[in-house]
Amino acid sequence: MCGISGIYSLSKLFSMRSAIEDMVSALSHRGPDKSGVFVEDKIALGHNRLAVIDLSRTGDQPMQRSPGGSVICYNGEVYNYQLLRSELKKDGYLFKGQSDTEVVLATYEKHGVKGLSRIEGMFALAIWDPDADSLILMRDRLGIKPLYYVLIPGGVAFASEYKALLKLNYSKKEIDQQSFCEYLWFGNTFAERTFFEDIKQILPGSMLRIKGGVIKQESWWKVEDWIEPEPTSIQLADLVDKVSSSLDYAVSRQMVADVPVSLFLSGGVDSSAIASSASGASNDTLMSHSIGFGDSKLKDELELASSVASRLGLLHHEHIVNKEQLLSNLKELAFFHDDPFADAANLPLFQMSKALRGHSKVVLQGDGGDEMFAGYRRYNMLAKRKLWQTLPSFPSFMVGRSSDLIKRYNRVIDAMSQDDDANTLALLLTLETLRAPPSRVLSIEKMSELSENTDPFLVYREANERFRTKSMAERMLLTDICTQLPSQFLTKVDRATMAASIESRVPLLDENVLRLALNIPLVAKLAKGKSKYLLRRAISGKVPYEVYNGPKRGFGVPYGSWLKDELFVPMMDIFTDYSFCSRFGLNSGYLERIAREHQEGLIDSGFLLYKLFSLGLWHEANSYR
Repeated sequence: MCGISGIYSLSKLFSMRSAIEDMVSALSHRGPDKSGVFVEDKIALGHNRLAVIDLSRTGDQPMQRSPGGSVICYNGEVYNYQLLRSELKKDGYLFKGQSDTEVVLATYEKHGVKGLSRIEGMFALAIWDPDADSLILMRDRLGIKPLYYVLIPGGVAFASEYKALLKLNYSKKEIDQQSFCEYLWFGNTFAERTFFEDIKQILPGSMLRIKGGVIKQESWWKVEDWIEPEPTSIQLADLVDKVSSSLDYAVSRQMVADVPVSLFLSGGVDSSAIASSASGASNDTLMSHSIGFGDSKLKDELELASSVASRLGLLHHEHIVNKEQLLSNLKELAFFHDDPFADAANLPLFQMSKALRGHSKVVLQGDGGDEMFAGYRRYNMLAKRKLWQTLPSFPSFMVGRSSDLIKRYNRVIDAMSQDDDANTLALLLTLETLRAPPSRVLSIEKMSELSENTDPFLVYREANERFRTKSMAERMLLTDICTQLPSQFLTKVDRATMAASIESRVPLLDENVLRLALNIPLVAKLAKGKSKYLLRRAISGKVPYEVYNGPKRGFGVPYGSWLKDELFVPMMDIFTDYSFCSRFGLNSGYLERIAREHQEGLIDSGFLLYKLFSLGLWHEANSYR
């Protein structure tokens, strides 16, 4: 795993070498083992290496197989590189080392851009081809690895994290209002957008091609490419076997590394399934890691994770979130994430990753199981939408101080009753409601500006149209894969682990699992009323009963409690900061009021407050950039 950066410019307005060295320095956490640059005329490439496969110098980057030939700058892991390597060797290719990087470059030299569509894994890459006078920037199918870019005089600059792009001083740092609007509702931005108007992401499954100064973005893969017109009807038992063998294969090839591989183990179905496959694929005793909150009043999964580890013979380690380091860790994360980000699960993941630093470089992570095998309750609910639409909601006066269960019930009823299907999709993905929209924290002027110029549910309208031929439940699942997964969960995993120089791999998003899962009928994934029925059956008997047969358990981070206690004072300091409130058009007095009401237990505004607190930490982290 690594960090990449680069500049293509026909202009001579700055020193390319000095600029690329500054960008490489900004990404040192992504690759502390080695850094390198390639500078030639109008191109500069930079690389920060976290050595995982082929630890020798033959794996260093930027990599050029022959003088004057193409140069690659690559971040990620290609899991079918050994197959591609053997095919190329049969064609007479000679390799200098054992890295997957060299295989990717040789694949391009042999087959061109089309050949790159054969690579399977998580990656973001840049290939400079001097003969074709072209630069290719390419991102993996699901967006596991990030890649940002900004237009500069005469060309483009790119990087794994946009803090490196800010080193060039070409971003105007104007807040993207659509991103701000989306953040208020969901706690993250979507699609190609970032919080700065002129900095964009290359979309999952897309590439940017720059040839002779002309920039063109195109899709090289989309989820529809792998969806068969009519999924084959297969018996449940056969599907269970296919899921089991597919996962075993994915885990085995994702365990390939020249450094030890560990496991993040939550005690849930997904991470337990990965642990089961990994223990069967390894001749060594694997290390597993779990984290909890050290509070008997809070639910965590340490006990379940320990029972899974014991059953599988893992060398298990438990970690506890350090409350004394909450604020300092959140400030670090505000810097590493680049954009404001309010999925609080990044904090325990970051603390656990820091604990691994110096002991392990690679971990297997359970993200993706819910999207591949229908783990979220909303899929079942949407499959029975007509029934939900007949149910009444509780009156508003009963909701303010009522239980979380009643509030959740009302949110679902409101979402299901929407005339616009896109609104339903969106409202099922947030704790915010149309009855009390998050825009209420804004000044009247700012509220009006966002209302006229933005649409918080834009990405869901686009997805609803894109998958309009599917059932509502299937639309939700595909939207999660293409929208929430890359924008929230995979962003969280990449930043929280790479900030600690840890490579995280996600076997449940392996291409062979993905291709299988996309063509399993939803009714089979939800068989017998069980979420993730097939995955549960695939691990039945391999892990404890209470794990594979237990209810869906989210990893609930107690940020609402922290905002009442450890984080209350720093939150109030932010809410009374004039520069912060004026920058985003926030009503400081209203923020103070709802913060105190939350602390006193009058009204739970935890999600909204945490988003705004995280936004404030981002504002502070960006004040010196």
